[in-house]
Amino acid sequence: MKKCVSTFKPKLKLPQYMPPVEIRRALQTDSIETPLSSLSNEFADYLRNKKRLTQQNVREVFRKLLQIEDCDTMRDYSSLAQRNVQLRTYENDYIVKLKIPQHIRFENIIFPFDDVIVLPAEEGNAATNSLDDLMKKMEQLSDETAVKQAPEKNKSKKYIGQIECISYGRVTFKCNKKIPSDKTYTILFRPARMVLRYQYRALELMSIMPPRILKQFLFPDEILMRELPTLSLNLLNKSIYENPESLQAIQCMVNGNDTQSPPYIIFGPPGTGKTSTLVEAIYQIYMLQPQSHILITAGSNGACDEIALRLCNALASNIERQTITRIYSRSYENRAENINETLLEYSNLYANHFLPDVEVLHSYRIVVCTLSLVGRLATGKFGTEKDGNGVFTHVFVDEVAASTEMETLVALTATLSSNSSLVIAGDHQQLGPILNSKRAANMGLELSLMERLLARDCYRVDEYGNYNRQIQIRLRRNYRSHPEIVKLFSEMFYDGQLLSEASPDVQQLCRDWHRAPNPEYPIIFHSVFGPEQREKNSTSRYNPLEIQIVMDYVRDLLCFGIKGHKVLQSDIGIITPYKKQYIRIQEELNLRNWYQIETGAVESFQGKEKSIIIISFVRSFTNNLGFLESRNRLNVALSRARALLILIGNPRTLSINSDFKHIIELCRLQRTMVGASYFDDDGKNPNKCNNESMTKLTKSLEKLNISKENINACGKNGGKSKKARTRARKNQANNNNTAAATTTMNEGATTVNDVLKSNNSSKFKSKKCYFYYKLRSTKREKAKAKSVESHDVDR
Repeated sequence: MKKCVSTFKPKLKLPQYMPPVEIRRALQTDSIETPLSSLSNEFADYLRNKKRLTQQNVREVFRKLLQIEDCDTMRDYSSLAQRNVQLRTYENDYIVKLKIPQHIRFENIIFPFDDVIVLPAEEGNAATNSLDDLMKKMEQLSDETAVKQAPEKNKSKKYIGQIECISYGRVTFKCNKKIPSDKTYTILFRPARMVLRYQYRALELMSIMPPRILKQFLFPDEILMRELPTLSLNLLNKSIYENPESLQAIQCMVNGNDTQSPPYIIFGPPGTGKTSTLVEAIYQIYMLQPQSHILITAGSNGACDEIALRLCNALASNIERQTITRIYSRSYENRAENINETLLEYSNLYANHFLPDVEVLHSYRIVVCTLSLVGRLATGKFGTEKDGNGVFTHVFVDEVAASTEMETLVALTATLSSNSSLVIAGDHQQLGPILNSKRAANMGLELSLMERLLARDCYRVDEYGNYNRQIQIRLRRNYRSHPEIVKLFSEMFYDGQLLSEASPDVQQLCRDWHRAPNPEYPIIFHSVFGPEQREKNSTSRYNPLEIQIVMDYVRDLLCFGIKGHKVLQSDIGIITPYKKQYIRIQEELNLRNWYQIETGAVESFQGKEKSIIIISFVRSFTNNLGFLESRNRLNVALSRARALLILIGNPRTLSINSDFKHIIELCRLQRTMVGASYFDDDGKNPNKCNNESMTKLTKSLEKLNISKENINACGKNGGKSKKARTRARKNQANNNNTAAATTTMNEGATTVNDVLKSNNSSKFKSKKCYFYYKLRSTKREKAKAKSVESHDVDR
């Protein structure tokens, strides 16, 4: 897209939508259901009816849930107020060192692009750290932004900046107005609330939507089954002909001329070709329906980029002026160098960032942007013609299960009309939405549109696996992973419904690797008992011993390859749930110039795949696994590998969770459990020393004539007391005399085994030393386990 003269101009001023005082008061108690119910009859009915959304209560319920999320988020920010602060400057940046109590984990509260409010010290000191005071300041400064300077006549002593980065207890921010550095200030932080404000605005747009459209797309009733369409399509991706579910979905989407149809849902588990199905359907609609206008949106830029790039490549021979455009927000401008050149050419980042006017965007056949950017464009009447009719004939929402329903409604309320067809795609068994308020999440805000719709009668699957294929498809053929990897996450999360269709080359990699314990089973669990650690004032954890094991596997793969074939750095992915762990792993990789190995949290790997995946679980010697308990997170982690999956962790700790215990038992059964010895303990305490192994050890020692008294007499360092040593010498002398007499009596019948069993043999002495060493090691492990903290605070 070449830079246009006409740029975006909003046609309405977006209100602040600050939560009212009565909501703030209702949220001051631990039990909030009663006070909230007294404020709204619709919300009271919602809670009484097991949190069931209806066409009548949807707006009021979502408004209350958004206000809970809003208040709880800002309450955390109000605890970070800094008083009598002198700013430091570096070039055009301002730096403030935070002074906050140790129990407050600021790294989990403030983020880049949040706002910094700088007030004169005397004015700020008069305010308290309460939520009400923060909201009052936000309302007073509602017209100011971090990037727009106030007019000269309105100069004030208040400044608003925007956070650039947060590290080592320091916050760096920018401000378009120069802040004098010779004075002291009060610093307040506030969240970037634009996304929430777009959601409040979506509720207003919902109120003017015709009830028929609201019912059709959000509350569809039972749909009578009809004969499925059988179109003769010239597919761009020929492999789809061999995938009956994908082919059927494309035919239904292309044939979707019924304006009364509910949303078409594509349920796409990992590796089943969901994105390929979407791209092919969009391509066919573009080619076969010249009057179509298509909006493609998703919660993340990554999902939008993937579809947009594939479409640009697919349309390369048919691309014309104003065919497709990828629209980015200004915050993405500094990442332009990481965007594919082909995609960049058809985006608004081709030169400098600019946001085209709505009329310009409406002239494109295909528009791709994120849900939040649709919310911004909606303030300029995006998706609506001047006569009030809708612009887009087709709206596609990808990764819909990773967004809350309200985030999805930001796009739908602005673009859907009576002439629109809606397609949503995702997998609610993978990572879901991220919220700041647990109270709002528990009350239903974390539920995605996809998950709620699939619970309605028209989308339900019967006991025989039958469902209405006119309005949904459930993809089940995995083309990514080794059959055993597919079998693992299919049985754990998808009732064993997935089928493995990967190429034979995927299975050969494990067979050819010299370190594979079982050539036919590509899942390896490496047992390690390294304690987790945590830096001061940080909630994130790391495990140095697991980092060593990770680097050992990486070194082996890169240096020795697999059966003479070189393993590329890009073939390896390293997943770990904690930020400190993957930062330290990345530092180790950088020291060895291995820059192309991707490492990160589970969230950063959703939608990606690697031939070899190494997962470090970090948690060790604790009774609480934190967010490792999330089945959705585990599903994403396990399903990224194509050919080889290496799991590294403390089996005793992880076995608290039934899913991890199942994986560990499978690896033991398949003889792919390696590393430190592990004996399953029936006890529930993961830090408790294995009683069964201690019993076996004691019996073995007794067989070697080491008495129980000698065992109990061991000191802290494993040594024996003076009395114990005296008794041991006497016992040994008696045993020597007995052995000598026996040897004399049976001199002719003495065998090699008899000599080895003798207490005087060197073989016996080495065994004796080994068991004392084993006893000392077991005691040290038990002492170390007791010293490790068991409380859990997620990163």
